[in-house]
Amino acid sequence: MIATLGALAPVALVIALGWGLRRARFPGERAITTDTALRLGLFFGMEEQFWLNLQTHYDLEVARTEAGERLKAEVVPHAA
Repeated sequence: MIATLGALAPVALVIALGWGLRRARFPGERAITTDTALRLGLFFGMEEQFWLNLQTHYDLEVARTEAGERLKAEVVPHAA
């Protein structure tokens, strides 16, 4: 059993989550899926929604960086 998060090696986490090494996820390689969120939630004793919220926040930041200025020029805001 893995004692602390600080000493958690990526391979140890992959094994603990029940994945084979071919399914391993490392930062920046794949998005967090609902299956991954469920596994991480169980492993860390946290709400699975936390992990999905992290992914959504990351996705929005990337989109804002990549398309933010272009979208501001293309989209006409609705007048309330």
